[in-house]
Amino acid sequence: MEKDYEALLSSIFGLQPKLTGLSDLLKPPATPLRHVPSGLGSIRNLAGPIPTTPAVPTGEPYRGIRDLLGGLSIPAPVPTPEPLGIRFEAAPGTSIKFSEPTRFYNVTVLGLSPLIDGPGLYAILVPDNNWRPRQFRAIYIGQTKDVAERPTDDHEHFNDWCNAAGGEANLYVAYHWMYGSTKQQRMAVEKQLVDRYRPQCNWPYNGLGPLLSGNSF
Repeated sequence: MEKDYEALLSSIFGLQPKLTGLSDLLKPPATPLRHVPSGLGSIRNLAGPIPTTPAVPTGEPYRGIRDLLGGLSIPAPVPTPEPLGIRFEAAPGTSIKFSEPTRFYNVTVLGLSPLIDGPGLYAILVPDNNWRPRQFRAIYIGQTKDVAERPTDDHEHFNDWCNAAGGEANLYVAYHWMYGSTKQQRMAVEKQLVDRYRPQCNWPYNGLGPLLSGNSF
C-alpha cells in the first residue's frame, strides 16, 4: 500500500521513491524528473547574458575608457582660428601683418578711429578681384607716429586715393603697429613695402600701378 502511495505521488509531483539500498541508487528512476522550461536551466539563464568588456582589436593599443565604453567617439578639439588680418611681403620670406581692412568711411564720417593708437604703418586699400588670397590692392602705404591721426580725409593724398578707388566709398584702411619704433625704422619698412608693391598713390605719376603684379595675404 505504501509503495502504491509513493508511486501516486511520484506520478503527480515528479517525486522519486525512497532509496533503500545500493540497488536503488544504481537503477534508473521509475518516473522521469519534471521538465525544466527552456531558458531556466541555470542561474546564468535566470540572470540573463553577462556583459563582457569589448575586445580591443588586434594591433591597436588599448585606449582606456574609450574601449570600455564601446568605442565612444570623442570629437577632436577645434583649432583656434588665426585672428583676421591682411599681410604684405616686405622681403622674400618676410611678411608684415596689418589689421583686418575696414572701410575708410568708418574713419572719416563715423569717426571710428582704430581702437589702439600708437606708431606704425597704414595701408590704403581698394577691392581687387585679381589679388590673392585677400582681394585687396594697396594704393598707398605710409608711416606715422599715431595711426589714429594720419590716415584721414585731411591727408595730402586723400583726393588721389578717391580718384584711384573711384570714390571714397571704395576705400579701405588697415594698420600695422610698431610700438617703440623710431621714425627711421618705420620709414625703412615703409620703403620696403612701397618698393615691393609700388602703390599708385605713392608713385603719383605711375599710371601702371593697378597693372603691377603682387599679392596680399
